[in-house]
Amino acid sequence: GRPVGMRPSLLLVLILLVSAMSCLIIAKTKNDTTSYLAMLVYEAAIGAYYPAMSTVKSDIVPEDQRAAIYSVFRLPLNLLVVLNLVSNLE
Repeated sequence: GRPVGMRPSLLLVLILLVSAMSCLIIAKTKNDTTSYLAMLVYEAAIGAYYPAMSTVKSDIVPEDQRAAIYSVFRLPLNLLVVLNLVSNLE
């Protein structure tokens, strides 16, 4: 089982709120120190997002099918990248 602590889905909500507030502070403040500190908080929120999201995804997607499911979701993105690269070859 998972260690006792905050549920990753609740942590993701808190991360969203913290990142939104720090972006708002960055946009509204004129003080460089405050803006810098808000940027550090935002970077910390990004750093906390990926492990929490990976935990939530591992709970949702069965392990034996994970590679196949992720490949299916990556396919449209890869097609868009290839189309964009080919269209800009002028």
